[in-house]
Amino acid sequence: MSTLLERLKKNIHFEEGMNSCMNCGVCTAICPAAEFYDYDPRRLADAVQRENEESIREQLRSEQLWY
Repeated sequence: MSTLLERLKKNIHFEEGMNSCMNCGVCTAICPAAEFYDYDPRRLADAVQRENEESIREQLRSEQLWY
């Protein structure tokens, strides 16, 4: 079974999306969940770039991401 990171890297959006994040904050500025909850989409991008699978899984399980 492949790891979550291996599956993410196979996704066509990875190279142009998550892997190219510069941490500029635009995603936070336009994120409806960030406006109303203590949520920062950059945390997920940072976890992916650092290849921190535990953090990715934790964030995917949290309710805030799905708001």
